[in-house]
Amino acid sequence: MRGVSSLVSRASPAIRNLSEEVTNPSKTHLQSPSNSKSPPPLHHKNPPVTTLYLPLKFGCSVSCECFLQNQENPLHPLRFYIWVSNINPLFAKNQTIRSVLGNGLYRKGPLLLSVELVQDIRDSGCRVTEDLVCVLIGSWGRLGLAKYCAEVFGQISYLGLNPTTRLYNAVIHALVKSNSLDFDLAYLKFQQMSADNCTPDRYTYNTLIHGVCKVGVVDEALRLVRQMEGLGYLPNVITYTMLVDGFCNAKKVDEAFKVFEKMKERNVHPNDATFRSLVNGVFRCVLPCKAFELLSRFVEREPILPKVACDTILHCLSSNSLSKEVAEFLRNTKEKCYLPDSSTINISMTCLIKGLDLEEACDILDSFTERAKMMDRASETFGQMRQCGIVFLTLLLSTPLFAGIARLGRLVRHESCWRCS
Repeated sequence: MRGVSSLVSRASPAIRNLSEEVTNPSKTHLQSPSNSKSPPPLHHKNPPVTTLYLPLKFGCSVSCECFLQNQENPLHPLRFYIWVSNINPLFAKNQTIRSVLGNGLYRKGPLLLSVELVQDIRDSGCRVTEDLVCVLIGSWGRLGLAKYCAEVFGQISYLGLNPTTRLYNAVIHALVKSNSLDFDLAYLKFQQMSADNCTPDRYTYNTLIHGVCKVGVVDEALRLVRQMEGLGYLPNVITYTMLVDGFCNAKKVDEAFKVFEKMKERNVHPNDATFRSLVNGVFRCVLPCKAFELLSRFVEREPILPKVACDTILHCLSSNSLSKEVAEFLRNTKEKCYLPDSSTINISMTCLIKGLDLEEACDILDSFTERAKMMDRASETFGQMRQCGIVFLTLLLSTPLFAGIARLGRLVRHESCWRCS
């Protein structure tokens, strides 16, 4: 970013040189995520943070999220965030606000912590907080400034901050996010945590596991899982999802399926991301026909049909123009009352029309259309019964018309809670 001086302390030549490299596009391979002009350098003559945004405090109902999103100069949302956080500390803790600010700094950045900016914040009666540093480090990581994140972290004492587990997690996540080639640097920070009396938590280990799984080094991922368990942190659904993705990246499809068995043993329920990682990973590893065979057996073994898995399978089959496999999968899952959403059925029908007889494709579409009408009638009837105060849950559940329909299941659960309240 042009015109931004060195970071935090002029006494650090390493940081000063790194800052100069970032500001000169001809000397670096970094590409800005935005073609817009970089913000002008911050001078002391600029109004302080509180003066710049004081009118917003009186009679202006501007949404904070909207304001943070619609600023061309990344200094403006940063100043606004600092000022409001100084008035209301809960503002800085809001995850949505931090995400919006981080996205803005990513799109319009990089925004560096210059000496002038830090001094301007202090002159305004505010301070650089841990929340702010975490947001900035996150934006730098997304921009690929891995070494810059590490240099900033090494200078946080100049900001009046001490190393914490949260700051370590932020910099490790940024290093993993920026580039897998900088993973050794992430491990170095991980090993330094004990020297600063910071204990790694589940988030720390999940971040490292994500990094090694991204490059398919699953043996190291399993070692980290065992180490995490030794500290009393049990793997959660995020951990297992990354292991599934890691085994698929390592071309070990059988091991990826075994992760699901391990999840059942430990009573950890897979989420939508877990199923998508498995389906997309299997299609990456093996030929599409083989992937269809493996995933069909997996779906058949599941007691409750995972809708997101079926949707993803149909998307992958359709993208590979496997019309016969699409028709076979729809016929098999129809017996378990699987009903794809509109986008999935549109993609599937496009594939069927291109590869099958038109009449056969129309028959498949008609069967799903009829089932959708039945489900709408079921929902309408159930709503009328609620209005009349008539509730026969046992009778409804035993009716074949409603068996296995997800929408009715949600209505039944809602009705039961309503009756019990």
